Amino acid sequence: MKKLIIFQLLLCSSWFCLGQSIPYGQSNEVLYFDFPINSNLYWSVCYYKPINYNDSSELIFYFHGQGGSGSDIYSLLTDIADRRGAMLVGPTSGTAPWSIARVSDTTWLPTTLKKLYKHILSRENKTFINTRIVGFSAGGQCVTRYMLIRQGINDSIPI
Repeated sequence: MKKLIIFQLLLCSSWFCLGQSIPYGQSNEVLYFDFPINSNLYWSVCYYKPINYNDSSELIFYFHGQGGSGSDIYSLLTDIADRRGAMLVGPTSGTAPWSIARVSDTTWLPTTLKKLYKHILSRENKTFINTRIVGFSAGGQCVTRYMLIRQGINDSIPI
């Protein structure tokens, strides 16, 4: 009987979480993905969703520089998001003491970015969202490397 109740609670809680869209304004969450280099790593993801966000709005991924964090979107990009009606997503490698823009991390970035994109699609109940990627300093280098790697990997993110 206990197993049945626990299963029902888990089923209901997972259904409730999957059905929630990302709230308007500033928010964040911690996501655990299966990283090829270390399964104990997680991403802390900061979101900014403007009030004028709608079904045809785009998504902007922001990669921070060395020593930065995903929360940099709140001070750097919210004006752009408000004008364009775009949702901002600023991921940060949570347990890693380095920027996600480190050269060795770029090799697994396409796979992990695709998982993050699919997570956002499921949260927003959409089949696709047009996407832009911006970066500052080392984050800009990360974007360049990602776009070079992406040529050989079909990751299905509409950039």
